[in-house]
Amino acid sequence: MGGGAPTAKAEELATPVMQGLLSVGVLCCFSVSSLTQEALTSKRYGAEEAPFHFKNFLLFAQSVAAAAVALGMLARPRAPRAAGAGDGERHYARWVIVVGAYYASHWLGLASLHHLSYPVHVTFKSCKAIPVVIGERLLTTKRHGAAKLCGVFAMCVGVALFLLFTPEEAAHAERATSLRGVVLVVGALLADGTRVRRRRAFFSFDDRDPRVPRYAGYQTALVSRCASEWTLMLHMNAWQGLLSYATCWSNGDEASRALAFVRAHPDVSLDLGAFLVSKALGTLCVYKLLRESGTIVVATITTLRKVLSVLLSVAIFGHAVGPVQWAALALVFLHKYVGEYAAALVERKKPKAA
Repeated sequence: MGGGAPTAKAEELATPVMQGLLSVGVLCCFSVSSLTQEALTSKRYGAEEAPFHFKNFLLFAQSVAAAAVALGMLARPRAPRAAGAGDGERHYARWVIVVGAYYASHWLGLASLHHLSYPVHVTFKSCKAIPVVIGERLLTTKRHGAAKLCGVFAMCVGVALFLLFTPEEAAHAERATSLRGVVLVVGALLADGTRVRRRRAFFSFDDRDPRVPRYAGYQTALVSRCASEWTLMLHMNAWQGLLSYATCWSNGDEASRALAFVRAHPDVSLDLGAFLVSKALGTLCVYKLLRESGTIVVATITTLRKVLSVLLSVAIFGHAVGPVQWAALALVFLHKYVGEYAAALVERKKPKAA
């Protein structure tokens, strides 16, 4: 974007009541979507106990539901439009990078669920900071502070402990963690957590800024560059839906086979419907919260919803999680505070200059 982009008018922050309602919406909707997603990828339906293994169709349906919600919000009379925004949609080539990472993250994440337990899946997906720091360290001139490095180290230790101290009953479960599952979820993590380049970021809106933000930073920036958060939500999910449908078609018309499965097993409709509705509404709440409350609030709420998802998954699906694994989970989710404490402790022990 030559000459620098126009600065969008600052959005009015949401009231504490609205922030609370949106936060509750995120927690509730994503808890339901997490549980129903796990059910769809692990439960066996009907008398013949057939699994619903149509991951491409599931991603297609998820995209269509989210795009429909976004389109409905845009169709409202007097839909809000940020001042100075709207030029984000015109950079089509750059959208390819972001949508590609968005699609890859979701596809690899769904594929990994067939080869590892949901607590392991959530633990890995919570480690976006690891590829971000490594990528920025190797491919850019950016250097991170002690608190950030200590936090990432704590996260790595937490993941290692979680995998090494797997209880015996979990290691022999039907969906025990396998190398294939770990590779797939790491791929999803890389797609979701980082998209770096040697020079300038694809969506760096200050041409003088040499730093390269992570993929999540692109999405945050796009929220302010699009006419509204619903525009971004529509674009991301409409293009992901097209990619997913193309994959379904190339995989032996998976969409038709999935619909035939739903007709043959009506009990899958409840899980599928709850997943699609809760996922779309949860995404809507996240985008609204991101626009009106900022990244700090969103990061806090999404961390809480991951913790809640793990707790509900263990309680409902009976995953075996040992004491060391609970400590490892705490280390992963609280890595930021652990890193800040460790960095402050090291700083205090340094000899003071005379």
